[in-house]
Amino acid sequence: MRLLIAVLAAVVLAPLAAAQTPQLTGRIDVDPRVGLLSGDLCVRGTSGASTFLLNRGLNIRGVRNAATSQALSFDGFYNAQNRGDATPYAVEGDAHEGFCVSYVGAFPVYRVDDGERAANDWKGQIAFDGRTVRAAEQTRFYPVPIDAETGDELDQLAYDIEINCARCRSIYWSGAAPVRGSRARFASDTPRMLLLYAGDFPFTSVEGAHFVGASVSPAAANTIRTGLRAIEAAHEAYLGAEMIDEPSMLSFAALGGENRALGNNTWGFATWPTIASDGRMSFDAMAEGGPPGRLAPGRERYLAHEMAHHFFGARYTPRGPLRWFLLESTAEFLASRAVRTMQGEEAYMALLRDYARQSPAEVVPLNQPASLGGARERDQRRCRASDFGRTRAIAATRGCYLCFVPRARAASRRERG
Repeated sequence: MRLLIAVLAAVVLAPLAAAQTPQLTGRIDVDPRVGLLSGDLCVRGTSGASTFLLNRGLNIRGVRNAATSQALSFDGFYNAQNRGDATPYAVEGDAHEGFCVSYVGAFPVYRVDDGERAANDWKGQIAFDGRTVRAAEQTRFYPVPIDAETGDELDQLAYDIEINCARCRSIYWSGAAPVRGSRARFASDTPRMLLLYAGDFPFTSVEGAHFVGASVSPAAANTIRTGLRAIEAAHEAYLGAEMIDEPSMLSFAALGGENRALGNNTWGFATWPTIASDGRMSFDAMAEGGPPGRLAPGRERYLAHEMAHHFFGARYTPRGPLRWFLLESTAEFLASRAVRTMQGEEAYMALLRDYARQSPAEVVPLNQPASLGGARERDQRRCRASDFGRTRAIAATRGCYLCFVPRARAASRRERG
C-alpha cells in the first residue's frame, strides 16, 4: 500500500502541463422554500469540448454558442443513459469557443424541521430541507464539460457566478467567504469543484476559516482549527506535500437515511475546501468529547479522512471503474496514518483490528482482483456509518479490505500467539 500511495503522491505533486483553464460564468437562481433551481451558465476554455453532464432532474431550455449567442441543437434527452447522478448531452454545432446552457428543475422539499424525511440522502442529491438548498459537485448542478480527447469530466472550474436566492438570509459557495443576503457574486481564477449552500442559516468566519450552517463559540472554533492543523501536519509529513487551503466546516441537515436525524452526526463528505457534516449540529457539540482543547479520537479520524480528499479527490481525481476504490481507500489509509501519529500505536492497532472484524471471510489481495465486485458508485451512495468508530471506506468501496485487512489479521494473530 505504501508503494501505491507513493505512486499516487508523485502524480499529485507532479507539475501540470500548461493547459487552458475551464471557466464557468453566469447566473443561478434558487428558491429553497419551493425546491426550484435554474441556471444560465456558460462554459469556456475547454479546447472545444462539446459534451457535458447536467443533473438528471434539471431540464434544458436551450443551448447556445458562448461567443455569438446562436442557438445550438443538442442530443441526449431521448433514451438518456445517465452517468451517476447526471445525464450526458452532446452539443451539435460550433461550440469551439464555448457554449451556454439555460436550464431549470423542480425538486422535492422535505421539511426536516417538521419531521418530514426522505428515504435516503447522498452527496449527489440536490437537497432542499425547507430552509436551505445543498448542491455539491457530484450533483452536477452546473454543466460539467467532458474532455473531447480523454473523456475526463472537467468538474474543477474557475468561475464568476451570480447567485440569486429568493427569501435567503445567507449564501455559501465552497472556497469563498459566506455572504449575508439573498444575492451574491463569487469569482475565482483557481479551478475548484463547486458547492452551493443557501438559505436560512448562521455562519461565523474566523481568520479565513468559515463555520457554516450552525453556531460556534470562540473556544470550539479554536479546538476544531487546532485539530485540523494537527491533521494537516500529519498528512503533510507522510506525503511530503503541503495542503493548499484551510478547510471550512459546513453543518447541514440530511434529508433521510438510516440513523440520520437532527442533532446526530453520522455522515459527511468533502468538496474541498469544505468539509460537510450532517445533523445540523452546533460546532460546539462537534468539538466536545476529547481532552481539553482537543477533538475526540473518532472526530479526529473522521476529519483526517475528509482532509485526505484534498490530495485524493481535489489535487488528484481518479477516473474509470476504480474511481471510488482509489478515492476512498487512499483517504482511509491516510486517516489511519494520522491516527497513528496523533493517537499512538495502540489506537492504530485497534483501528486495524476493527477493519479485520468487519472484513469478509475471504479477502482478495490488492494485486489479485479478478473483478471490481462492489466497488461501484451505487455502493458509495449506500454507505452507512452508525458512528465515527466504524470505517466509512469499507462500506463505500471495499477498498480498505484490500489495503488493511491482511495487516490487521497478521496483527491479531501476533497478539493471540
